[in-house]
Amino acid sequence: MTKETEDALLLFLTATDRNFIEFPTETQDLFQEATELLRKQGLVTVTKMEDQGYNITASLTESGMEQVHILREKRGV
Repeated sequence: MTKETEDALLLFLTATDRNFIEFPTETQDLFQEATELLRKQGLVTVTKMEDQGYNITASLTESGMEQVHILREKRGV
């Protein structure tokens, strides 16, 4: 797993429905980029807001869950 993928997964795991709306705009943009990267790698599925093209929901795939477990083991969490 690349550092970029690790960072994207960490941001994905940090953002919950409750706290995401409180993130600064820059972080919300990073989250959009992160979910898009993870989607391209098959680690999340994404639902987009049709009229604006924003990722409004994202869920880990089975492969994504495996990568989260690997990341947690690597970090000793």
